[in-house]
Amino acid sequence: PLGAFHASVTKRFRDAYQEPAKSEQFGPAKVELTIDASGGVRSYRLAQSSGSSLNDQALLAAAEAVKQKGVGAPPESKPRVVSVNFVPY
Repeated sequence: PLGAFHASVTKRFRDAYQEPAKSEQFGPAKVELTIDASGGVRSYRLAQSSGSSLNDQALLAAAEAVKQKGVGAPPESKPRVVSVNFVPY
């Protein structure tokens, strides 16, 4: 169940992400989402920069979009920190 929950959060994040129109080279990044027992995103942070300020802003915008929608309750309704690893295609 926990793996499915993490996969669901990652999918929501990727669906919300929009690569910047003015593309710079960027590398892998990590965003951490703190999720409460009811599935609300309480906070998020850029745990690892992609090396591009434009892309980092896009990642944080995606995290904010996920925060606005929520993600559904985690397994056993226990608060979780979910790390979303983002690797450019």
